[in-house]
Amino acid sequence: MGATMATSRGTTVTASFPNRLVAWMLRSPIFSSLVSGKTMLVTVRGRKTGKLYTTPVNYVRQANTILVISRAERTWWKNLRGGAPITLLLKGKEIQAMANVTENDPNAFASVYRAWHPGLRNTAKAAEKISRRAEHGVVVRITLPA
Repeated sequence: MGATMATSRGTTVTASFPNRLVAWMLRSPIFSSLVSGKTMLVTVRGRKTGKLYTTPVNYVRQANTILVISRAERTWWKNLRGGAPITLLLKGKEIQAMANVTENDPNAFASVYRAWHPGLRNTAKAAEKISRRAEHGVVVRITLPA
C-alpha cells in the first residue's frame, strides 16, 4: 500500500498527497459534496497486521451493491480476499458492509468499467482499452446492509 500515516481516528491512510487531500475532503462537512458523488473512503483491516487502512476509491452504485475497480498492483483490496467486513464513508455517512474481490475475470471488470464510464462508445478501440486494463485489474463488490 506504500507509505501510510496515522489519523486521529486510529486508522492509517495512504500517504500520497492526493489521497490525503481526497480523504480530508471526504471527511469535511464543507468540501465533501465536491467529491462524494463518485468517491468514498474504504477502511479495511490488514489480515496480517490487524491495522486499519483507509483509502479513497471511486465507485459505481447499483441498488444495494457498490462496485469498485482497482489495479492489481494496489494492495488495499488484497485484505478482502475470501470476503471481509469493511467500513465505508459514503456521502458523509459511516456504513459497515461486506466486500468480496473478483480477480482474473475480464468480463466482470469490463462490466464495471462500462458502468463507471457510461459515455464510453462501443468501439474496437474502447474494447481494446478495457481489455488492457482488465488484465491488471480487480473488481471489489461491496454489499450494503438492507
